[in-house]
Amino acid sequence: MPVPKKIPRAIITAHDRLVTLDETFQIFHPGQKIVILGCTDGFWILYAAVRLMEVGQIIGVDSDLSTIEKFAEHVELEKADILDGDQAALTRFKKAHGQLANGVLSELLPKRSRNREENQARSLEQVKAAWSWTKELLVEGGFFLFKALQSEAVDNFIGDLSKKFNQITRINTQPSKTGQEICILLRGFRLKS
Repeated sequence: MPVPKKIPRAIITAHDRLVTLDETFQIFHPGQKIVILGCTDGFWILYAAVRLMEVGQIIGVDSDLSTIEKFAEHVELEKADILDGDQAALTRFKKAHGQLANGVLSELLPKRSRNREENQARSLEQVKAAWSWTKELLVEGGFFLFKALQSEAVDNFIGDLSKKFNQITRINTQPSKTGQEICILLRGFRLKS
């Protein structure tokens, strides 16, 4: 997949956070099965593909795959809209790809309007939709990494999620008028909690 000459700063920042988290916690290992939700929004799928070195499986999921194409043998792309709440899409996914993933990443972030509260509410909906897939796909000990816009409601939801994992790491970005982006890594998923 060719990299554009001018990369938007938001994409560089998101990529840098992923690299930092991986270098610090070694979240990617050859042989893993990784699911990336909202895969056409950034470079997370490309980074994961390089890190797994063709010894593993990456499945990118997005409602619109027109801006991405299969670029490696160990990468699959699945068209599905996880935001529509349609459980049939998740059932089809599990039937096609199996249920167990070592990690689920969500690059979902709303297109921002000038209304900060509206942006935060849409971000919470996206995190909840990503979690609805993640909890059905993760293996015991797996990880969930997602982006969101910070709000009290998102913080409360993160608090609930943290009870299902052994460790949580949070990276904040500079606040803006349209919302502060955060990146959350939850490791050590507990199937029974």
